[in-house]
Amino acid sequence: MLSDAIGTIAGAAPPLDIDGATVLRHIPKIDWKDPTETIPALLTVLGIPLSYSIADGLVLEFIRYPLIELLSGSGRKANWLTYVLAVVLVVYFASVGSKMV
Repeated sequence: MLSDAIGTIAGAAPPLDIDGATVLRHIPKIDWKDPTETIPALLTVLGIPLSYSIADGLVLEFIRYPLIELLSGSGRKANWLTYVLAVVLVVYFASVGSKMV
């Protein structure tokens, strides 16, 4: 049983390393002068490893991005579908929960 779990973890590590390298490669392309772009990007890069879940880290970013846009006064910059998705994900987290709770 334990050897099966270790084998599964070892098999998943290389693709996750490649994903991480791909994400880090795009960090220099971030507009560091615009806090509405910098804060969501930074929170995503930190949120994924701190939540121990790529899915939870990305979902939290889909919620934070439109919120930051609204609070900064540039709410029209985000697409309406972004706001709909954020509301759906908040309802999902409130009802189903996640591993982060």
